[in-house]
Amino acid sequence: ISIMRLKLPPPLWWFLSVLLMWALKKIPIAQRQMPASLMPALALAVVGFFIVLAGIWAFYRARTTVNPHHPERASCIVQTGVFRYSRTPMYLGMLILLMALSLWFGSIQVWFGPLFFGYCLTKWQIIPEEEVLLEKFGESYRAYCRTVRRWF
Repeated sequence: ISIMRLKLPPPLWWFLSVLLMWALKKIPIAQRQMPASLMPALALAVVGFFIVLAGIWAFYRARTTVNPHHPERASCIVQTGVFRYSRTPMYLGMLILLMALSLWFGSIQVWFGPLFFGYCLTKWQIIPEEEVLLEKFGESYRAYCRTVRRWF
């Protein structure tokens, strides 16, 4: 079974992305301001939060591990609920939360935060997870990957 390439938990990647966004907002270069949009940001944050919760709930109902650093402990491929639309709904929800924060900050350059998060999580978390799940569940996981997109 493949070993995870990097052992940073996804919430830490999320937090690092928030720090990056905050730092980028403080840099006076490229201060292309957008109007800070509190209400759309709040609406997007609610959506992101509920997508994360729906993913956790689907794992709980399937009685499989939520721990992203031990995909080998997965007891099944969850394909119900939000997993019908995304193979990574919890990560998608976290990404949407970062997008909400970008709207709230109102600066163009902070949008690098969600891009950073998506890239790092895909490369160092999602792809290694998928390798383990493919090895563990074989063709049934491959078929799921053909019918459901990674992010959305």
